[in-house]
Amino acid sequence: MKTSESISNIATKLATFRTKVVQPTKDADNPFFKSKYVPLENVQQSIDDALPEGLTYVQEVTSDGQNVAVSTIVLDASGEYIQFEPFSMKAKKDTP
Repeated sequence: MKTSESISNIATKLATFRTKVVQPTKDADNPFFKSKYVPLENVQQSIDDALPEGLTYVQEVTSDGQNVAVSTIVLDASGEYIQFEPFSMKAKKDTP
């Protein structure tokens, strides 16, 4: 994990975020397993609804042909940031 020199503003806002975020709703159907799941847009909406003003995030998806990776950066309007190492998984198929 990489961070800006100071993370006091971002840490305060992340603590606020943790108290406001709610579990996203499982409202999509998986007919193959006859179950419900949380679609990605519900996860994003749950996060966006809880973000304090001035706090945001960006994600970058990369691939080396065999693995797919997602890295996340949390940004504060003050200029502070926290950059997380990429989460990587081997792709089961080489198609999107």
